[in-house]
Amino acid sequence: MSAEPAGGGRTLDPRLLVALAVVVAAWIVLTRPWLSGTFAVPWDAEAHFRPQMVFLAHALQAGDSPAWNPNVFAGWPQIADPQSLIFAPAFLVLALFVAEPGSVALDATVFAQLGIGALALFAWFRDKGRHPGAAVVAAIAFAFGGSAAWRIQHTGQVLSYALVPVALLLVERMIVRRSIGWGFAAGLGAGCLALGRDQIALLGLYFLVAYALTEIFAPADRWARLKGTIVPGLAGVVGGLLVVTVPVTMTLLLSAESNRPTIDFIGAGKGSLP
Repeated sequence: MSAEPAGGGRTLDPRLLVALAVVVAAWIVLTRPWLSGTFAVPWDAEAHFRPQMVFLAHALQAGDSPAWNPNVFAGWPQIADPQSLIFAPAFLVLALFVAEPGSVALDATVFAQLGIGALALFAWFRDKGRHPGAAVVAAIAFAFGGSAAWRIQHTGQVLSYALVPVALLLVERMIVRRSIGWGFAAGLGAGCLALGRDQIALLGLYFLVAYALTEIFAPADRWARLKGTIVPGLAGVVGGLLVVTVPVTMTLLLSAESNRPTIDFIGAGKGSLP
């Protein structure tokens, strides 16, 4: 845990810097086979998501709108498709600056998102006063084990997965610091998670709601916490709605004409078990 000086503020624990360096070094070593171009993440990443990214980049670089893709069926409302990557901030930035994104660019963007998620989880451990070693293990396991390893080819779902600890950190700070700014940021984080519009995002949002309720009502000062969280929570609702309203509405309109909603929650849940 960090040392507490007499003034009540926190001093920086040198162990945190060492632990953070270990996480960054692990990310560099473990991503090198892909970021060097020796390997590419296969299957869905190459067959589906790289063409989506290339279409987005070509449209933006040519000054065209990526909202409609004439190359799918008789035309496809790309802007309403959750897998189009239009509303994935990291890929949108990539498409704006890279005219011909290849496998390395795609994989680097995915691993960067996982790295950001790992750092957010590391920061959450610090906020909770946990041992820096535990933060290292959790961050590396999050970014390279379990679901991250199994689903790495499912680009959209990995992006949703990577955002869960980011939103978790923001929600934690909203509750503990009772800040409108952190509340608004938590809403933006949860909204970005919801933009994934997949089962990973849905399960992540369920988790965040359960976590927030537990953090508010479990402590002895639950009513003070509830009172202090109301205004920041409302700011979070505003932030979330600003992010999700238009994309989610368009996806709902598209889903009314699609057969994808016939994939039920039980089937999606089985796919999430690993």
